Amino acid sequence: DIFNFNYGIEYTYSDNNQDFSFDTQNVYTDMQPSVYAIKQNLSAEYFNVEADFNKVHIGVGLRYEFSDMQYFIGNTKNKEQSRTYNDLFPYFNVQYSGDLLSVSLTYRKSVKRPAYNKLSNALIFESPYSYTSGNAWLKPTYRQKLSFLASLGDFSFIGSYDIIDNATNYIYDIYDAKESAFWSHLSNFR
Repeated sequence: DIFNFNYGIEYTYSDNNQDFSFDTQNVYTDMQPSVYAIKQNLSAEYFNVEADFNKVHIGVGLRYEFSDMQYFIGNTKNKEQSRTYNDLFPYFNVQYSGDLLSVSLTYRKSVKRPAYNKLSNALIFESPYSYTSGNAWLKPTYRQKLSFLASLGDFSFIGSYDIIDNATNYIYDIYDAKESAFWSHLSNFR
């Protein structure tokens, strides 16, 4: 019988500044300059315990994350787009490894936060018919995954079930009907 215990603390501070500006003196455009900044404090604590009993392995863990993201337009903090998150992410795994039969069951919750460039509201010219932008209102995507694996001799069975909250996808809208241009931007959906 072997036990393993791990504990850790992580901290990250990031400061992302974007300045999208251009000279409109000799160029017609309806695009607007955009200056924004995102400052984020992200801290986490985690632990996990693993144990082996003959042919059985068990692992459990928990991660706590605190995220404080401040969104600024110019030098002004935008309270509606600034966010704070407190999240728990559990993990569980049990495995049996026999001579002919192997079985594994795993559960994990995880998060994927939008990249900073995906949070930009700046309109980006791609072609005369295509514009794109991010979305400062995007929320993190949370995933809960339950996986099962079984092997008997030469045969294997794999199955998984996922619950995804706030997944993101590009939405395509008409940007300017007069010029037949479209605008793609990210949005959350369930």
